[in-house]
Amino acid sequence: MNILKNIKQQKDENGFTLIEVLVAIVILSVGLLGMAALSVGIAQSNRSSRDFSVATTLAQDKMEEIRSLSYSDVLDEPKAPCSG
Repeated sequence: MNILKNIKQQKDENGFTLIEVLVAIVILSVGLLGMAALSVGIAQSNRSSRDFSVATTLAQDKMEEIRSLSYSDVLDEPKAPCSG
């Protein structure tokens, strides 16, 4: 009878099995790898957004410079030599 009580007590012990721990580690690893890939994508998007903003600002500055010229200034501009 004592042997059966010992077996029941061993089965009722709280804790995690090795399989449960391994499954939890795999799930956490997959989640962390997904977050790492997401952060790389976000960094690339930020870089391209910054480049687009810089290009837009440079284009606006050039347009303002061109608009500030009078029509006669545009005609008097020296022309680039033709290569040929």
